[in-house]
Amino acid sequence: MINGNGAFQSGPPGSGAGGRAIVFGSPGTTVTAVLELVNRGGFPDSFRVSWQAPDGWPPGSVIISDGGGDHASPYLVGTISPGASRTFTVKVTIPAGAALRTGVIIDGVALSRDLEDSITLEIGTGSFVAGIVFNDADHDGIHDPGEEGWTGVTVTLSDPGGTIVRETDGSSAFLFEVAAGVARELIEITPAGMVSLTPDSVALGAPAPGETLRVDFADVRLPAISPAQDLSGTAGAFIDVPHVIMAGTGGQAAVSASLPAGWIDVFYRDNDANGLLGPADSLLRPSDLALDPDAAGLDLVPIIVRVFVPPQVPAGTSASLTITLRQVLSGTAITVEAAVVDRLYVSASASGLLRLVKEVDLAERARGM
Repeated sequence: MINGNGAFQSGPPGSGAGGRAIVFGSPGTTVTAVLELVNRGGFPDSFRVSWQAPDGWPPGSVIISDGGGDHASPYLVGTISPGASRTFTVKVTIPAGAALRTGVIIDGVALSRDLEDSITLEIGTGSFVAGIVFNDADHDGIHDPGEEGWTGVTVTLSDPGGTIVRETDGSSAFLFEVAAGVARELIEITPAGMVSLTPDSVALGAPAPGETLRVDFADVRLPAISPAQDLSGTAGAFIDVPHVIMAGTGGQAAVSASLPAGWIDVFYRDNDANGLLGPADSLLRPSDLALDPDAAGLDLVPIIVRVFVPPQVPAGTSASLTITLRQVLSGTAITVEAAVVDRLYVSASASGLLRLVKEVDLAERARGM
């Protein structure tokens, strides 16, 4: 076993498959691990332990100590009784220029019985930067249990060798393994349609070998209004403009309209969601816009903007209706916005726009019919 790993697990010599452990250190230092050799045979036996210094490392980089002295490879261990074990210390001196990860395979073979094993001691010189990009439902900047993550988000880390780029994986996590002892900057690229509740750029100190710096990024979805409309009506009459507000995260919202001077707007909640102003609909209230993507009726809010066109507006006039939603995220002072722009056309009383609507009344229908 190496540092307690590999009990009841074995691998043929040269494979390193019978146990694995990792120790971290800086180039120029010596790190140690505990090697335990167990005689699982039914008779007393002695063993030969052997290893090689990694490619490019100087001879003597890896030695084994039994408490009475240091030994080079191969090392002949004295007799061990059945079921008994002996413990040794593996000493590794890390040379300058060592890679982030270097494996040392140590083999043990019984001299008289068919017993063998092979373990890997991995030497690490680097450090780690890890974290998650998550949907901060309660807007506190802390990843709480149950708060889902965002996958496919780009995170970059500055490095002397050039910027390193990662995307959050299926667990919404990211991980960088880099050389230790270097200060860096970590940047999250906030996806379109989202807003960050934590800083997108974080300055990182110089971590020690094996140290993990943890940084989590909190993002939430922005609200949305759709669709953009092209509608017409006559002067002196109303044009009813339907939309749906989609909640991105929790918080109180308000809507406003921008129209030419003299035009009048009134907001309604489209309670039956049919896009037409009728008896079932009601004036839009603040409580209708307490948006919450997890609450039915507040996740999707159908609305109708009734626009009065002044009688003096000449036929042929085209006007823009800009609807703006402003939301204060719950528990914060952060305000986010969404907007949609509609085109309203004023037609003569005997003219208008023709809209064709295709409906299929068969339960079974073929594409294109």
